[in-house]
Amino acid sequence: MAFKTNDSQQYSLTDSMNNLTSRELKALEKSWAKVFAEEIFPAIADRI
Repeated sequence: MAFKTNDSQQYSLTDSMNNLTSRELKALEKSWAKVFAEEIFPAIADRI
């Protein structure tokens, strides 16, 4: 199975962060999601 982008359903990772409160941003910074976005996503993109 090949990877194919779908521009009509792709969202920027920063879109949802625009509406977060400072408390939510702080929690996000300490969560696994930050590491995943910074390390895993780029590793996936490098393999495509």
